Amino acid sequence: MKKPLKAYLFSLMTGLLPPSSAQSAPPAPDSQLARTIVKVIAQSSDWKSNMGSGVIIAADKVATNCHVTRNAQKIILVQSGRYYPAIAQAVLAELDVCLLQTRHMPTLHASLADGSGLVLGNAIKIYGYPLALGMRVLQGAIVGLHRFHDQDIIEISAGFMQGASGGGVFNDSGKLIGLTTFMGRKRDGYHFYAIPVSWLHDALKAKFEPIRPFSSISFWESGEFEHSTNQEP
Repeated sequence: MKKPLKAYLFSLMTGLLPPSSAQSAPPAPDSQLARTIVKVIAQSSDWKSNMGSGVIIAADKVATNCHVTRNAQKIILVQSGRYYPAIAQAVLAELDVCLLQTRHMPTLHASLADGSGLVLGNAIKIYGYPLALGMRVLQGAIVGLHRFHDQDIIEISAGFMQGASGGGVFNDSGKLIGLTTFMGRKRDGYHFYAIPVSWLHDALKAKFEPIRPFSSISFWESGEFEHSTNQEP
């Protein structure tokens, strides 16, 4: 068995999709799933903005990555051309899950999987706002499951682009199984990872706090995560 190799990890806020991973014919988005995805605009005190994606997972609650909102004094959520200010956030910084509270957002939200039944080779689709442009959807498959804190970090074949942090990863039943979060480069090329939906279930139980910057970093930014060799399906 090969020793795990530590990946060179990059936030999807800064890393661009390598040309070799681009998909020439993306599938048409499912209108129901697309309505659960929002653009996240996180503004810092010096008026700089980070752009990411988010998924509506409960009434007026949007899940995204904490590395998108870490420096924010103000967060705006954009859905179907309408703007919704975030009024509070629950921060699970180590897991890179932040849950944003807003008001009066349409009631449709993603159906969360229970976190079980992940199998290498299973088909997935990812939804998000790459490059802060319009909604995009890519299709791919689960190509790796990397055990971390008793949960599986999901490696997927669909390469994402800048602005995709916090986008939704859905199984072929339309259930949310994770959030697109980070990418890494190893000797054999780029690898793309999503955090598991079980951590979103945890976020729904967390305490909300006012929107303000925080300094805590995630497991993959700290070097705690290592890409390991997977067994064949």
